[in-house]
Amino acid sequence: MTEKGQTAKYLLLRFPWEGALIVYVGDDDKDEKAFEVVKSNGGIPVVVAKEPQETEALYRLASPEAVRQWLEGLFF
Repeated sequence: MTEKGQTAKYLLLRFPWEGALIVYVGDDDKDEKAFEVVKSNGGIPVVVAKEPQETEALYRLASPEAVRQWLEGLFF
């Protein structure tokens, strides 16, 4: 099975959207490699976790509902 970091790297190479801000939201330890890839490409990695934890993500949101509210605030 392909790991999420490899997939994120592939997508960024395959679809190089000039000027795009890449955002990756994940909620488990399998997302950590993708957080690293996104961060190293100038993107915003966000972990979804109730409590602070050690992570490669730059930001934390406490719940899926918090993610929805954050995204709505960006676009509406």
